[in-house]
Amino acid sequence: MGMKTIFYFLLMLIPINAISQEDRTVSVRGEGVLKIKPDIAYLNLDLMTRAKDAKSAQSQNAQEMDRLMKKLKNQFKIDSKDIQTVNFSLQPNYRYDKNGKQIFQNFQVNHSLTIKIKKIDTLGSILDQISIGGDEDKSLQISNITFDTDKRTEYELNALESAMKNALNRAEALAKFSNTKIAGVRRISDSTINYQPYRAQNVRSFGKMEMLDAAASTEIQAGEITVNTNVAVEYDLK
Repeated sequence: MGMKTIFYFLLMLIPINAISQEDRTVSVRGEGVLKIKPDIAYLNLDLMTRAKDAKSAQSQNAQEMDRLMKKLKNQFKIDSKDIQTVNFSLQPNYRYDKNGKQIFQNFQVNHSLTIKIKKIDTLGSILDQISIGGDEDKSLQISNITFDTDKRTEYELNALESAMKNALNRAEALAKFSNTKIAGVRRISDSTINYQPYRAQNVRSFGKMEMLDAAASTEIQAGEITVNTNVAVEYDLK
């Protein structure tokens, strides 16, 4: 057997892990959480009117809506582009007598809006002054109020930056325990962002919409918006 043959034979007997150094890495998850003060609010409301004929029901709804729009635009300086119709419906209402016979009652119109309010400190006054005087055939219901921000993208990026710093701190701590150091990022495998605007609960809604006491004042707490981010990062070790 020649010397070259013997060399190759001995080389094949050497364990593979002895001739190729295994990668030295550490994998961690980082978390970033931001609590943000809202700077805008979305008010959802529904204006309902009833009448014996469809034309009257629509006409009364239009009159009340016009009055509401003038108050929002003139008194509270809300732009038309910040008021959006999200639903409009016209339907007949019926009741049943003791014999099960269907009896027509009236026509009902519902006009639902979403209003973007840029000055949160005016929200209480708006709620106090958008009431309509009337009877059971007219009502204005406030379904919910959501507090949000116009800087969502900026805050999400800030939360991601915080998550990456958290991941690095964890990785450095693990590296220190193993008597080594972080060399750099090998890969970021995934990241998630959970954005939670604050929604006010138990918002006052009005039934027959009797005029509110002028001395009454509604206070709404804006709460906080939560942005929660997670990243999975793999680092090379020195």
